[in-house]
Order: sequence, then structure tokens, then C-alpha cells
Amino acid sequence: MKQGLVLITVLLLGLCGCSLQDAPRSAEESMAVEESMTIEETRHICLPSGTAAREDCALCGSRSIWSYYSKLDSIGVLNLASGDISDLRIFEYEDDGTLKDNSGYSSTMMVGDGDGRFGHMMVMGGRGICDLSLSWEEGKEITLEEIAPLYCPDCMSKIAELDKSWADEFPDGKRCPYAMIDFVTGEIYSLNGICTTCFIRDYYMNFEFGDREIEGVIVYAPERFPKE
Repeated sequence: MKQGLVLITVLLLGLCGCSLQDAPRSAEESMAVEESMTIEETRHICLPSGTAAREDCALCGSRSIWSYYSKLDSIGVLNLASGDISDLRIFEYEDDGTLKDNSGYSSTMMVGDGDGRFGHMMVMGGRGICDLSLSWEEGKEITLEEIAPLYCPDCMSKIAELDKSWADEFPDGKRCPYAMIDFVTGEIYSLNGICTTCFIRDYYMNFEFGDREIEGVIVYAPERFPKE
């Protein structure tokens, strides 16, 4: 008899426990949970918009040289802090955009923005290879909010979207002040250390990321046996 009472007691306690665990949330609790989930999902989606008029945009505006670069089959480095573009010059072009033979030449180019950001490019024209070095002084990173006034909404949207999926990697908002840009498509590619190797069309890129510096090798490597 005692064993039967004990068994009944245990079963009742178990049922009470299940009832407590499965108790439905109140309407207020459900709304609070849904609101919390919505906030968590959209926390990193609010990105700053460009505020420059299109004609004043540092990248595509009338004072930019993008209209010239966009005619070339090349890629370059975009200084996000200023909108300046540096052609890697794996190919050489005449002033009218005509391709010229640079197979017997090597070239070296150094660039700086006068505000603590530097670039060095060494190109072997005959091999289609560019050694790229980028660096910047402490405090010369950029935030999206700081550069938004430089760009029109369209260009700023491209820049802001670069690392949206990895926003947690930049808790203070500070990012590398450089990106790669494709002159043919106008697409922009991140240099924030997330991806170390990638292609921009026929250009293969491999990067090593250090403390405020980037070392990269870019090779023009079209498909050897393209499918027709």
C-alpha cells in the first residue's frame, strides 16, 4: 500500500513538473520575446547612408577620375578615407584608353594621402604580377559614419555592405581604410582581413594581414582553357 502511495506521489509530481515546463507564455511575454528577437536580428542592419550629392561624390562625382578608370580593364585600390583610386597598372594604357605593350617593363609606384595612409606597388608587366603593400598609422582607420559625407547613397551603400555579415568583428566600428575596386564592374571588395584569397574576374589576389598593414600579391590569371 505504501509503495502504491509513493508511486502515485511521484507520478503527480512528474505531471506537475511537465505542466510547469509546458505552460504557455502570456501574450505580453510572447510579444516581448518576439521584440527581443527582432532587435537581435536587425541590430547590425542599420547602416549609414551617403549624404553627398551625386556630382560631389568622392568616388563617382564630377571631380573624381572614375570616369577614366571605368573604361579600363583593370583593378585598383580604393582609399575609403578620401575616395582616391590607385590603378595597379598590371596593364598599361594610353591616355585615350588604348592598351599598350608593357611586357618588357617593371614599374614601382608609391602613393599616400597626406594623412597617414600609404601604398606601395611593384608591377612586373611581363608576368602580370603586382606586389602590393598598404599601411596606415595608428588612428587612421575609418568608420562608416565618418566617411558617409564623402559618398553618394549608391556608392556608400556598396561600401557599407562590404562586411555587414561580420559586423561583430568591428565592435568599435573601426575598419581598414582600403578596399579593392573593379574598374569594369564598379564592384568593391573588402580588405578587412575576412577573406585572404579571392578572384576579381581574371585577377587572383592573395593577402596577408598584419597590424595596420596589408601585404598582397595580385596576378592576372585568366582561364587557360575557357569553355566556349
